[in-house]
Amino acid sequence: MRALRWHGTRRAEVADDVAMPRVEEPRDAVVRVVRSAICGTDLHPYRGEIDGFPAGTVTGHEFTGVVEETGPEVRGLRAGDRVVASDIIACGHCRSCRHGWHYQCDRVGLFGYATVVGTRAYAGGHAEFVRVPFADTVLFPIPDDVGDERALFVGDVLATGYACAVGAGVRPGDTVAVVGCGPVGLLALEVAWLLGAARVLAVDPL
Repeated sequence: MRALRWHGTRRAEVADDVAMPRVEEPRDAVVRVVRSAICGTDLHPYRGEIDGFPAGTVTGHEFTGVVEETGPEVRGLRAGDRVVASDIIACGHCRSCRHGWHYQCDRVGLFGYATVVGTRAYAGGHAEFVRVPFADTVLFPIPDDVGDERALFVGDVLATGYACAVGAGVRPGDTVAVVGCGPVGLLALEVAWLLGAARVLAVDPL
């Protein structure tokens, strides 16, 4: 299959001979990627700002797709389902996951962005197909009336913007300033409005 691989500072190449992923564990799924995005985080190793990535890493942690195959223990998903992936791979069953702290999962991982930050390494979504561990925790069905490009925001940038606004304690009537209006900042602005802020200020360099 085709996939985008990182090979070092300012070296990324599309390869046509990447092995097709397969179900390896009972809770795995294989997803055919329909849309994927480049996150600002993907650019750090590309620019040489982070060292230690294995050469040949398939990048990308923001993607939507269609379930092609599931392992025998996957619940609530089946072949043909349209899904969006969380950027955090978590088991859903450990103590941290049961408290909603998926980023502290005992088996936490990231797609295409792994060993460098002490997590497990998994090939990312800048590919035609991707293996998704713990699929019934990591994948979320996309409603029929939501397009793939809209759903693409949910797995990372919307979730991050939401966490920023909620973590800041935005309440009805508040005045909120968001510094930095990239994709995450813009969605934090939207969430602040949804939480009832009376005034929202966008602060961004010209």
